[in-house]
Amino acid sequence: MLVIQHNCRKTYAITIAALETGLKLNAAFICLQEPYIGPNQHISHPGYTLYWPEAGEHKNKRVTIAVRRDLITQLIIEARTDLIDHPYALAIDIWDLQQDTRTRKRRTRLINIYDNRIGLGTCYQSDANRSWRAIEDITWNTLLRGRAVLLGDFNAHSPAWNPLISRRIDAGPLEQLIKDYNLILNNEPGAITRPGKDNRGSIIDLTFTTEELGPLELWAIETEWPTPSDHELIVLEWTDIDNIPIIPNKGEITGWDIDKLKQDPETYEKAKEKWRYLALYRPIIDYNSQKEDLESEAIWIEESLTKILNQFAKPLRITAFSKRWWNSEIQEARSHYAKARRDFKLICGDNTEVNRARNDYYITVRKAKRKCWQDFLQGVIEDDSISLDNQRCWTALKYTSPRALSTTPTVKGNSGEVAITLEQKEELFLASQFPKAHGNELSEPIIPQDGGIELITDQVIQNALLSQSIKKAPGLDRLNFKAIRLLWEWDQERIIALIRHCFRLGYQPNRWKIAKGIIIRKPNKSNYILAKHYRTISLLNCLGKVVEKVAAEILSKRCERLELLHNGQFGSRKSRGAIDAIAKLIATVEHAWKHKKIAGALFLDVKGAYPNVIRQQLIKRLVELGIPGDLIRWVNSFLTDRKVQLVIDGYTCPVRDIEIGVPQGSPISPILFIIYISGFFDAIEAKIPIISLSFADDIGLIAIESSIREVTKTLEQAGEEAINWGLQNSISFEVDKTEAVLFTKKRKLAKEVS
Repeated sequence: MLVIQHNCRKTYAITIAALETGLKLNAAFICLQEPYIGPNQHISHPGYTLYWPEAGEHKNKRVTIAVRRDLITQLIIEARTDLIDHPYALAIDIWDLQQDTRTRKRRTRLINIYDNRIGLGTCYQSDANRSWRAIEDITWNTLLRGRAVLLGDFNAHSPAWNPLISRRIDAGPLEQLIKDYNLILNNEPGAITRPGKDNRGSIIDLTFTTEELGPLELWAIETEWPTPSDHELIVLEWTDIDNIPIIPNKGEITGWDIDKLKQDPETYEKAKEKWRYLALYRPIIDYNSQKEDLESEAIWIEESLTKILNQFAKPLRITAFSKRWWNSEIQEARSHYAKARRDFKLICGDNTEVNRARNDYYITVRKAKRKCWQDFLQGVIEDDSISLDNQRCWTALKYTSPRALSTTPTVKGNSGEVAITLEQKEELFLASQFPKAHGNELSEPIIPQDGGIELITDQVIQNALLSQSIKKAPGLDRLNFKAIRLLWEWDQERIIALIRHCFRLGYQPNRWKIAKGIIIRKPNKSNYILAKHYRTISLLNCLGKVVEKVAAEILSKRCERLELLHNGQFGSRKSRGAIDAIAKLIATVEHAWKHKKIAGALFLDVKGAYPNVIRQQLIKRLVELGIPGDLIRWVNSFLTDRKVQLVIDGYTCPVRDIEIGVPQGSPISPILFIIYISGFFDAIEAKIPIISLSFADDIGLIAIESSIREVTKTLEQAGEEAINWGLQNSISFEVDKTEAVLFTKKRKLAKEVS
């Protein structure tokens, strides 16, 4: 397992150069000390997934570990923030897998540290009136167990690791650590890791291993691909399990290049003809078909289209690749800098040429970045997914906005349970994102037999398919909307028949009900050690999403035409966005002021929202609203026997059953949810003199009275009624997100509130 170790001096060009060297040398891991930290976000790279400490402010983090993207599926990586959660140190467990069973076989712990003085008078301070070394903050007896590599920039000097000196500076804590745990020093004796003037320097970048791991197979200073850092770039390696090296494969196939297929008329016609041949003896779904025929058809379409794309289209894979602006000019400047450094070491002369080569390298990097960015904004760089100027502007905004990390640390549940391993994280996320059903005693509502299939026209199906963005990620079948549109060009009749009869039979094929669950971080949270600070996005079968979109459009139009939803419900409705909800709130408050009244509001948040929707309750509400029976039966089938396969840190978990909830990521989930809670508003307003507003799962109850006492009393009554209604309808509210607000122009009234 090849690893790179390097101090980047908090510089962008050096950090990227180290990561690019990792690609060049096929390094599986890159341990960086003092990496570049942007003003608003962590640095990223298309070739590596970066793990960062969770503790500390963004600006104070001093280490990161980069894992090569195309190796994530071949290993299990677990961030051990339960053992060490410090801005100056980071540990991950690397699990080698048994190739045939994909079970864990061997664990190696990789610990990256930037050791320096912290506390009083340093950049990383605390309340303590003293300073100390970072390694003194760490509990080592639980960390240095089994196979472990401890490496980093230790900023300490001692004859114990540098035979060229006799003095000791800040070496006590590290010397004691080496003694206590019998650590093995792997540095080449006398190899300078931080060169200084007159070709003299120090040895402060160190690599240790535990006795269980033993000496490393390789430890060397990389001379062919140096960076402008004043620290050497170090390469190390331990023996692969069973002496079988883990080599980056071609990468997992995530889809196919449909655009290139369509640009090649000859290949496109061959693919089209292949489909016609396969479909020739395959009957189209008709009124004699049953549910099992729908299931069989869904499977056949998926397998046949996949077979054709595998044969005629270029596969798209997860691969490690360079930054777009990393070009030949940069590599040439880097080679010149490497030669200047080698010559300087041999001659021990003036370092003017080294400094000039390093500055030229920096300038070349800045020019390349600037040119790449300008070319992108001007449309010079071709990107098939960005064809319009306004799309390019939004993409540029996305590139410059803070992005959430895709990795997970050790996570805690609501009851304090700790999830360290991937299996434990899966169990915790399943419990928090996909709760178990508590309504098994609920009876199945009687669904009327009043049709609805007549609403499913060819035009409705076409609009549902073509209105969906081609940029949406596919489900487990990897067939995105570009592939579905390709199928539409080849065989519209088959798709229309399948979708129409899904509603006739009130059935959603099980093949389309298995979601790929991507765990992402909710934005703007103080920390991400709590499971509730994550959400799961369900990536669903795109052909199934066409059916869901059809149902969503028909439901929405019917609800609006017949005014089935409360007038104060905003969000998930056309022309009723967040701005409209705020405008109505402002208008309500100002109307109260105009009549010399006081307005107050109680803001509630529906707990869990989508994951806690109970199927029987939703079906009951749809029946109450008079939704056509065919549509209700399809919704009932859509929410029955759902499954999910979570993806955590790149690792795909087994398929699990989902008992309740609507999938986050489905076109129909938003309208189903607001229908689910639509009865709340009329029920509260019928008993309490309040005005109700909502945006999706955020609810506001507004009271207008003559005094603060009356406002408070009305809101208390409204809150009690809300809780009671929730208990009767299996809905609860987030206590810590509940807020009461008083709207008044009179500042003196604030004293009455307190």
